[in-house]
Amino acid sequence: MLSIQVLEQLHILGNFEKDSKPWLSFILIGLPDLRETLKRNVLVSLTARVPVRIHIQPLDTEQVKLYIRHRMSTAGCRRDVFCDDALLLMSKATGGIMRRLDVLGDQCLITALKTKSNIVDATVVQKAIQACGEVIQ
Repeated sequence: MLSIQVLEQLHILGNFEKDSKPWLSFILIGLPDLRETLKRNVLVSLTARVPVRIHIQPLDTEQVKLYIRHRMSTAGCRRDVFCDDALLLMSKATGGIMRRLDVLGDQCLITALKTKSNIVDATVVQKAIQACGEVIQ
């Protein structure tokens, strides 16, 4: 979300050293748009100073199941709240992108709470998808 003007100046900050060690290390984290932004000619100097790049691929359906169950477990939930059909629909709707899964998962829980449902099934996910709209597209 940093502007091009700010990104253009970051390489200067990386030039300062003391005892042959950089004063500042920085980590750039972003959505796929960041990768495209860094390809711009005006950011060649910055891009050259980024030694490690990691791209997280979207999760497949099985990984989505594990991811959602892990998130629920980490939150203290001791039982399966999301049905397999719900997880399959969530995987398809989000393309396996974790940020979208988080948004949709939150909305699913809110939707289930409103309908006083103890379980998130495909019907709940369908309502949550409609409530999320373009956020998960």
